[in-house]
Amino acid sequence: MHILAKVAMLALPLASAIPHGDISSRSLISDLAKLVNLTNILPIPINSEDRLQTALTNIRQQNFQNQVLETTFAALLADVVANVAPQDVQGALTQTATTLGNGAIGSSTIENIAEAILNGLAVTDLTQNVLAGYLSGGNSFSNVNPAPPTTIYPRKSPQDAPYTVPEAQLRAAVYIPPGFTYGAKRPICFVPGTGAFGYMNFISNLGKLFGNTYDPVYLNVPGAMYDDTQINSQYIAYMLNYISSITKRDDVAEISWSQGNLDTQWVFQYWPSTRSVVTDFISAAADFHGTTLAYFLDPALVNPPLPPSVIQQEYDSNFVLTLRRGGGGSPYVNSTSVHSISDQIVQPQYSPYASADYFTLDLPGTPNTNPTCPVSRNVPYTNTEIQTACAGRPAGGVYTHEGVLYNPLMYALALDALQNDGPGRLDRIDLNTVCQQLIAQGLTLADVQATEGLIPLAAVNLLLYPRKVTNEPAVMQYAVQANSACSASSTSSSRTSTSSSTTRSATGMTSTT
Repeated sequence: MHILAKVAMLALPLASAIPHGDISSRSLISDLAKLVNLTNILPIPINSEDRLQTALTNIRQQNFQNQVLETTFAALLADVVANVAPQDVQGALTQTATTLGNGAIGSSTIENIAEAILNGLAVTDLTQNVLAGYLSGGNSFSNVNPAPPTTIYPRKSPQDAPYTVPEAQLRAAVYIPPGFTYGAKRPICFVPGTGAFGYMNFISNLGKLFGNTYDPVYLNVPGAMYDDTQINSQYIAYMLNYISSITKRDDVAEISWSQGNLDTQWVFQYWPSTRSVVTDFISAAADFHGTTLAYFLDPALVNPPLPPSVIQQEYDSNFVLTLRRGGGGSPYVNSTSVHSISDQIVQPQYSPYASADYFTLDLPGTPNTNPTCPVSRNVPYTNTEIQTACAGRPAGGVYTHEGVLYNPLMYALALDALQNDGPGRLDRIDLNTVCQQLIAQGLTLADVQATEGLIPLAAVNLLLYPRKVTNEPAVMQYAVQANSACSASSTSSSRTSTSSSTTRSATGMTSTT
């Protein structure tokens, strides 16, 4: 496909910069050609390191405004063609570590992502983007699903926060695969991370692994989780109660990646009805305390507006602080959290400040204007850092933010949680076997490549997201009112009790004593 045709397919955010009228593919290509002569900027195909560097240099030399610049970068990613391919899983993981700087902080730039595609690491369909008005199949957010047999909207419980998204839209975002048993098997709700849709997020990793034994369902939020996290959370809250209703089961499990975990804690906090239907919450690469990594895709993008959820996932955002001040730093249901210290998206991910950990500590020197509320629910949970649990062995190597999804220990802990009461526990797992594996048994090289493709997809979706903002969305009133009960005096006592009520074992798993 000619590059301008690709850009026309991807570049609808430019519609506001183009004269009003017909914005069909033909006219959009014509208007884009007038705005940007991409043929002279991007050497097609981009199938070598030299061509990639030429393209990046050409783009950076242009005096583009951020919106045009972002669309041009999206076009660049769409035109990168792999010139090599990993021959085995070991080769793919080694190349991933090299491309991402061995987990170096801030390594997810346009250049790194393009190099991952160039090296055959990231196989994905970049047209599955936030601008698609209708996505078919597993990534659709226009599904036709049956009405729930019980009332769950506008509220299931009087204590639940109000919805602002229409029920039909919330229900349509749930993808129920063919063969769903409606209660014969235990359902698992898969909730995606930032920039992804549920099916694409999990079908090449945990969704594939649990697809036969359990009933997977996938959440596809319009906007690919880039909208206000408080809106994204409404889709999660509805999904949990909806799946419980149509299956007549109160042992729903949830597996989430990245932002999906942060938003789920918000759901448990402000839609308490969901706590009674979820018996396992399993987190991969969570950012319960947000991330300290600033948005940085390329030096040519100077202080660009951002999608709302990106701002809300900053380490000390109002959203994160509101969650933690209300008690969201501790678990509400049986919870299993697994993370990698070499996460290139979420940091810190090291003890005792790991963003993925329950009862994690604030970084020293962090402004703490809204300290964590004292909460001790006596809910079982485990925090596991894979490099500690599998130290010196293959499963404890360099795993990226997305690599946690195919890590063998991640799968083993998730399976253990699903098969037993309480969270996943290391003492029930054969670590001598699991830690010698590179990826979870049942996955292939193609699955690793597809999972790594989540990052290029997220980058394209970020670049093309049309409703970017410069300021964080306001915290919704229901959360402001709920948190008013938290006092500074009670908070200070909680920090002492939290610190003394958790111990870290040699395996890296945290448990209450």
